[in-house]
Amino acid sequence: MTFQNSAVVCRAREAHHRQIAADASLPNVRAIALVAAKAWARQAEEAEEVESGFRPSLSDTDAAIALEFQREENSKNE
Repeated sequence: MTFQNSAVVCRAREAHHRQIAADASLPNVRAIALVAAKAWARQAEEAEEVESGFRPSLSDTDAAIALEFQREENSKNE
């Protein structure tokens, strides 16, 4: 089972990294913090979709893989 961060947690982490970027005096620290903030923002968007019921927590590919594993397990038990 994969862990899904909540949108609230993701938005908090995004804000944290944006604050690091704002406070950074070194350009490379600022750049890395902004990349991290953008990643957390994307994760928050995905979490919001899942939480709203707009999309399932598994992608179509992940669901197909999980189904294949389940079928293999079922065939072993028959």
